[in-house]
Amino acid sequence: MSKHRNTQPSKIDELESIRGLAALMVVMSHVPAWSLQLHSFPIFRNAYLMVDLFFVLSGFVICKAYSSRVNSFMELAKFQFLRFGRLYPVHLTFLLVYLGIECLKYVLQVKFNMPSLNKQPFSENNGFAFLKELLLIQAFWPNQQAIVFNGPAWSISAEFYTYLIFAFITLFAKTLKFYFFGLLFLVGFILLLVLDFNGYDFMMRCITGFFLGCLVARMYERYSLPALNYNYLSYLLLGTIFVFAYFTDSRNSLNVIMFLLTALLIISILKTNEAGKQTILSNTLFVWLGKLSFSLYMSHSAVLWFYSQAVRFVFKRPEIKVENLLTPQFSNIEGMFLAIGFLATALCCAYLTFILIENPFRRKSRQFIGLKA
Repeated sequence: MSKHRNTQPSKIDELESIRGLAALMVVMSHVPAWSLQLHSFPIFRNAYLMVDLFFVLSGFVICKAYSSRVNSFMELAKFQFLRFGRLYPVHLTFLLVYLGIECLKYVLQVKFNMPSLNKQPFSENNGFAFLKELLLIQAFWPNQQAIVFNGPAWSISAEFYTYLIFAFITLFAKTLKFYFFGLLFLVGFILLLVLDFNGYDFMMRCITGFFLGCLVARMYERYSLPALNYNYLSYLLLGTIFVFAYFTDSRNSLNVIMFLLTALLIISILKTNEAGKQTILSNTLFVWLGKLSFSLYMSHSAVLWFYSQAVRFVFKRPEIKVENLLTPQFSNIEGMFLAIGFLATALCCAYLTFILIENPFRRKSRQFIGLKA
């Protein structure tokens, strides 16, 4: 039995918190192998799956807000401009930071005879790679070629053009749009399940997750759900996601299950919220982390480069090659404290990025098209 529902608030804290926790896991997954034992911990090694969680959440939020609002080319242009204003200023900032890093490495190598211990300046991060990131099109290249300059930005590239697909379908398909959303999800899900994309799956992952999120928004709006204790179900699903991330690996085609687990988690949180109950995810600290999630995700890689150079310079430990990167070695306890120090530094940088770049440009983009900031 269908029914229309407009009782949910425009922003749900628990969903923001999930985004923040996922961003935190991605950040921790990029911590160097200062301690080999800590570095091999599966839940961090497999945190790339959290990006799929981002995609489903993004699809849900965007569809919930805009599925009935893109009714003309002008509305489509406004929608895409808002997405640009949300993503690009932070993206451009850290692209330029990475360009500065490459220039610094080049000067140190040429002028001071201090060669880079890992990647040579402007080798992978060359002019063409910079152009791809500048135009935000790197996700259309093979995965390894998409992770250039600020590597995490590949997902922003994929999302930006998935937003455009969403907007065009919403504008032209009208009442049939959710059939198209369902088709895109179903095709993407099956292809990811049965095919080995061999390093070409970035766009497919984004499209699959995003349009599943759109379907979740539609289904929750239109259909009644069984009466269950969704509060406990939320905890169960959140735990299942972490357990799944612990036991899987990058070669497992069943990783597509992460899309479905995220969809169920969103629904359970919505139902818990609807019942006037809260979970631990409504804690102020988690909500704050969710607010910073985009800035944290986009800034942490550059922060890590500077932090790693400081660690190398201060401690002067023996280095070994791990995953083709020379890395100083420490005990487990030392490695844990170094990781905590990096995380604290990354959160400080994310907070500054949020208040100085992300939030101001978001407000300005909304004001530019006549919306309230």
